[in-house]
Amino acid sequence: MFIQLTLVSMIHINKKYLFSLLLLLYVFVCKSHAIDDKKYGYGLTFWAHSTNQDQRTSLELAPDAPLHLPCDGFSLEFDIKLRKEVYTYGYVTRIISNDSSCLDLISYLVSAKVNVVFTDDGGVVENKEFINPSCVMANKWMHVNIRFTPNSVYVQMGKLKTVLPHTFKSFKNIKIYFGGSKHSHFFSTDVAPMTIRNIVISDNKGKELRKWRLAQHDRNSTLDSIEGAKALVKNGIWEIDKHTKWALIESIEIDNINPQSAYDDVGGRIFIASSHRLYIYSVYSNRLDSVSFAGHPYMGVSSQLVYDRESDRLISYSPTVAKLNFYDFKRRAWSSTANIVVTMRQHHNRFIDFTRKELVLFGGYGQHHYNALLSRVPLDGSKQWHTVSLAPMICPRYLSALCVEDKNNVLIMGGHGSKSGKQEESPTNFYDLYRLNFHTGVCRKLWDFQNDKDHFAFGNSMVLDSATNSVYALTYNNDRYNTFLYLSRFKINTKSPAQQIMGDSIIYNFLDIHSYCDLFLCKSTSSLYAIVIQGYGDNNSKISFYRLAFPPILEKDVLPHYSGGYSFYLVVSSLIITFMIVFLIIVLRTMKEKKKTGMASLTDAEEKLYGSLDDTQPVTIYEEKGYSKILLVGGFLVTDKRGQNITGEFTPTLKHLFLFLLLNSMKDERGTTSQCLDETFWFDMSKSNASNNRNVNIRKLRLIVDRIGGVSISSRNGYWNLSLDGEVVCDYRDIMQILGEFRKRESSLTREKLELLVSRASGGDLLPNISSEWLDEYKSEYGVAVTETLLSIIDHPAFRSDMRLLLKIADVVLAIDSIDEDAIRLKCRILNQMGQKGLSKQSFDKFCNEYERLLNTHPDFSYKDIAGFS
Repeated sequence: MFIQLTLVSMIHINKKYLFSLLLLLYVFVCKSHAIDDKKYGYGLTFWAHSTNQDQRTSLELAPDAPLHLPCDGFSLEFDIKLRKEVYTYGYVTRIISNDSSCLDLISYLVSAKVNVVFTDDGGVVENKEFINPSCVMANKWMHVNIRFTPNSVYVQMGKLKTVLPHTFKSFKNIKIYFGGSKHSHFFSTDVAPMTIRNIVISDNKGKELRKWRLAQHDRNSTLDSIEGAKALVKNGIWEIDKHTKWALIESIEIDNINPQSAYDDVGGRIFIASSHRLYIYSVYSNRLDSVSFAGHPYMGVSSQLVYDRESDRLISYSPTVAKLNFYDFKRRAWSSTANIVVTMRQHHNRFIDFTRKELVLFGGYGQHHYNALLSRVPLDGSKQWHTVSLAPMICPRYLSALCVEDKNNVLIMGGHGSKSGKQEESPTNFYDLYRLNFHTGVCRKLWDFQNDKDHFAFGNSMVLDSATNSVYALTYNNDRYNTFLYLSRFKINTKSPAQQIMGDSIIYNFLDIHSYCDLFLCKSTSSLYAIVIQGYGDNNSKISFYRLAFPPILEKDVLPHYSGGYSFYLVVSSLIITFMIVFLIIVLRTMKEKKKTGMASLTDAEEKLYGSLDDTQPVTIYEEKGYSKILLVGGFLVTDKRGQNITGEFTPTLKHLFLFLLLNSMKDERGTTSQCLDETFWFDMSKSNASNNRNVNIRKLRLIVDRIGGVSISSRNGYWNLSLDGEVVCDYRDIMQILGEFRKRESSLTREKLELLVSRASGGDLLPNISSEWLDEYKSEYGVAVTETLLSIIDHPAFRSDMRLLLKIADVVLAIDSIDEDAIRLKCRILNQMGQKGLSKQSFDKFCNEYERLLNTHPDFSYKDIAGFS
């Protein structure tokens, strides 16, 4: 009845105003439930060969009933981003007609290859293959358009285009799968490692029939925005969830109760300094490195460490010590050799005033007193610390959060303290926000609010979001040990301040001065990073790094926009589209006709390039046996004989023990001695305790390796040995065997072995996320052996004319050593010869940026020096 009355009323409205009203309603319905493409990452990421078949991803469009599409044809469009893994072969999409004919789009990233395959009841009808490294690339969005007419299908993937005949009898019974498929006739478990988004099915006049953006979703489905049709997802990773869920990206344990932390929000690095070692984590490469150093940082509770990006150095400090303590990355040394422990100004806030070249501190706690002190010291050491009290403008406190607002002001939020500064005089939590001019010392309260819920304090740093007039901070309950870290958003200029919790939580054990958390935004990765330090035992700490895509989203905003209001929004949308369809179809038809004229055929230049690549010798695919795998290159991964990923079964100690036995046994057939094990892992224990711990851990390890299958741990003549049989795939073993044969006899390196070597080594470094002194020797030997061998054979008569293989060799070397000059010269030269001058220059620019970041200087050759080969 409501709809009937509405329609009658509309008839009497001037058509001009009716159109304006409908347009506004349409924008309201769409905008109030859509996620801004420019601000948020979205799409569906597929689990592929890195996990077993039961855990791989599949997406089925319209699973409840086949799609009935127009008889004159339709188009399927989507965006795809392929990613690099050990195994990259797999199905992108399968389009099935009448359960008897199928079009497959298959990618094989390691060979830069795409296949378009038609199959019917009689077998394979057509198989078009493309090999193009400049088009089929990792981590780059490409648009795919598959358009059916009654007799042909036009396929475009990025710059790759082709036209094929098809055997589809009709378009009235169409099923579409992405990734895995459980179809009774066309089933598959080979999934391409990829991310998909913006799936659109249209008729051949350009009218959109279905549209799944793959953004808002529930647990295992998502709705199309045109008719609310459901698409079914199994084992998918929703990219939009990265804006709501913290992801643990690294965790380390060290024998130091209060390690120091700092971050480089521009260079994307996190620094953890113990008393004898510096750990550096790169958010770009997801790699953790550690180095020993000369001298000592100042140690103590909370953190007295900060990164100076203008001078590329770490600064360890204490307001009770006159001199600043600088860390030189090139010399790997601190300027101070004194072992100083800091006890004052615990959990203070700090930042660098780059205008005045000063280090500035605020607040803190020590000896049962809170303070509101503002301390500053020149970075050049020309003056002593200068300290003033900001009380009573702001109450003494610690556990507060701070961020730099502009070149003159910082914002300070919350904390725990008291008006007098004395711990015994009614300490409380503060829920307020101040703007401090750190040049003049003027501090002004912007707001405060009464918190009637659980008490909470703050992580050390806030993140400023000027665009939304907001700040983000980590908050947690400071009245208990077992608590959680929450990302909280607060408006800056508001009359109604309130805490708004964004996303999920991080487990946090608050132990006052023996726990610490910090937050920063890396704009290059559009992500927030949380640093969480928690002490345990007598002298140990666990440090964890978490990532959350920025800006964060409320979890309720990720749910499908039809949930709870499906009928209303569908009816409103249908009414709007009905009135606007005449206007839209004219525009879309015009655009579609223009688009169709550019799809019919390949250009002469493209056919020449594709033809030359099609004539290259195909890559030999190395057949794997069984499912048991022990992968060490590019990261640690173990699967058992059933294909299950059991990497999580290894505790840190068992992981290191397993690797120690494995690598020593491969280096020396005898393995390693009990004494060597005890000195490496239990050096601080008595002989009997070390022996007991060794035996207990080896028993635990044997239970795990029994699940792998083909792995045995034995003890003979005082030596421990870990052996693998031929059914177990181990990338490191394969690589070292090939390199060993090559060193003995160069002629032993056949094409098949070289391609296997390149495939196995494509992951990059050996165990990049595991750090230990005993492992450094293996990492160094591996990197040198692989790079020297590969670079030594680029002029070999059997391989020097295979540009595709040489390009892959260059990529492998650069994955191990990102600033290898011979590799970048080879890569740029090959790309130039293939006519890919833009990609060649882009690769060189990336090399230069990495070279400057690591060595703080420019390479001594220019692009022109190596680009003159074309």
